[in-house]
Amino acid sequence: MKIKPITFITIVLLGMLISINAVSQKVNPPAPYGALPSQRQLAWHEMEFYGFIHYTVNAFTDKEWGYGDEDPSIFAP
Repeated sequence: MKIKPITFITIVLLGMLISINAVSQKVNPPAPYGALPSQRQLAWHEMEFYGFIHYTVNAFTDKEWGYGDEDPSIFAP
């Protein structure tokens, strides 16, 4: 079955008009579900840089990797 060129162009233009109309309609976002982050959590999430310092008793025993047998009393930051 052959489609006439005029019919094809009409279908394409009609499809474009429908899609433009659909895009221009305002759609509401979905309602929140479950736990929502606080403003403080959102601010932390939007930070570009952050750091984490892991300081343990290995700094006082001159060991790169500890075995977990160090005495906790030597921890004096």
